[in-house]
Amino acid sequence: METPWTFSRVCREWRAVCLGTPRLWCIIDLNLQALSERDHSCNNYAAYVSILSTVLERTADAPLHINLTLRCHQSRSLSHFRPIVQMVFDHCDRWASLTVSDGQRHFVAGQYHNLSRDVTHLDLSPLKSDSEKPISGSVAFGSLRSVTLQIAHDLVSSSDVQVQELVRALSSAPLLASIVFQQTDTTFQQRPGRFPVLRSTQIRHIHLLGCLLHESIPMLAGIELAHLETLRLGSCREGRRHCFHTGVDSLEMQTPKAIHMPELRDLALALEDEGYKPFCRLTIVPSLRRLELSHGSCNVDMSVIENMLERSQLRKPSIEHVSLHFFNLMDITCTKFLRRTMFVNTTTLQILGDFVTGHLFDCLASQDRTLLPNLEKLEVNISRVKSPAILPAITRAAGAGLRVLRVTLLQPESVWADELRALGSSHPELKVEVCLSDFKCSLGYMVEPAILSDLFNSANAAVWMNDRDVVNRNIEENAELLDMLFATLEKIIPKLYELEPDYWLTDELPWIMSMICEAGFIPRDDQFHFKERAARLGELWFQH
Repeated sequence: METPWTFSRVCREWRAVCLGTPRLWCIIDLNLQALSERDHSCNNYAAYVSILSTVLERTADAPLHINLTLRCHQSRSLSHFRPIVQMVFDHCDRWASLTVSDGQRHFVAGQYHNLSRDVTHLDLSPLKSDSEKPISGSVAFGSLRSVTLQIAHDLVSSSDVQVQELVRALSSAPLLASIVFQQTDTTFQQRPGRFPVLRSTQIRHIHLLGCLLHESIPMLAGIELAHLETLRLGSCREGRRHCFHTGVDSLEMQTPKAIHMPELRDLALALEDEGYKPFCRLTIVPSLRRLELSHGSCNVDMSVIENMLERSQLRKPSIEHVSLHFFNLMDITCTKFLRRTMFVNTTTLQILGDFVTGHLFDCLASQDRTLLPNLEKLEVNISRVKSPAILPAITRAAGAGLRVLRVTLLQPESVWADELRALGSSHPELKVEVCLSDFKCSLGYMVEPAILSDLFNSANAAVWMNDRDVVNRNIEENAELLDMLFATLEKIIPKLYELEPDYWLTDELPWIMSMICEAGFIPRDDQFHFKERAARLGELWFQH
């Protein structure tokens, strides 16, 4: 008989705790997309207003963390929900963090061109048009410390003035320390747009993701760079590295003679367009501790990055954390890069994606330990691996003095997970973490589309890129890797009739082989016969 009374008393006490603790109510997630999909006619509008009013009342005067998704399933829903957004905006002086998202688009096969008519784009007008307090001027984001804007590229193109006004107001908040500006439209590279200029003297952390490097740098024109601690520039995507832009060296004409960031500790650069060159030539980062480089191909000049680091005269003898993400056919060049003196005391190495061979890991496992001799933690995501030889190489590297090994594998390669865990059992000083990815490829990992992505980038660079010296030097240095990819294709193409067709193979392979055949000069072609093999692979493809 006592149990119901005990339960009731506990519930009453917990209810009192909840109602008397404002911080439990301070995270407000207002997702108009979800509401409009659930309630097309807005029949529950009064209930939404009541709930939000109650939540805001229970927050008392505590700082608010606001997440807004301002995309609606139907255009008419925006006008219905706008007053609800305004209720949150009326408390903007208490916002501690703000995340504005354009939500998720609804992709239906064969209906991409109807997308803009089926789903409305992000609408920022609730933040200003219905308010007696305009965004600029009397509205003060006095408590705002963190801002995240996930904006579709088509919005930036069509509503540039509106976005500029919002970003200008938010970045002027007196306590703002962190801002993330993320373009979410994956087609932005084909339709480069205009981007807001940030203006602030107190921001410490800036992430400009989804925009090309030469487009993102002008956004920093009003930032006090002397206080920056984190700067992450470039892509937020794993694919679509094929960019054709000219005139980016004009960046040197638009920026100061030097970009001096004395307190910067974390720098991330996407190398998918030429903007990294003038940026690195101008930049000085004496306090750098973490370096992340991504989306590099054989058109990337690693010496430009080396010169930036040497010119910075690092206050400590080495960078502690290095990340290399999605490099194409650059294993040997990257290994050479990591042998520089600024990495002698590096303790953490993170590798994500397209390393083809076990070359780097074999160097880590060598007895002389000249490559990253003080490395303690190795993180490898090889869910896109093309060569099975990489896994034994990782195992050998892990047994050569590492303390932590974290590996992400494809689900079909779970047998390697057992071997890696066994490695941890035999080396008590080594902590092994294994994650299994659910990524599936119809043709198996040996012919995962990243193979052709690598080949495309190399062929594209060999045919089209202007900096011939850099391209030729990188291809010559990594020719063995290109040879391995050709050998893989030569092995699998005769067996393709047994397998399910794949888009990349059916549509891209003949074109890529044709590009290689037409290239004017490919280094070490006399040794590996790349053009001759490309022609033969093209013929094999049409036969099978």
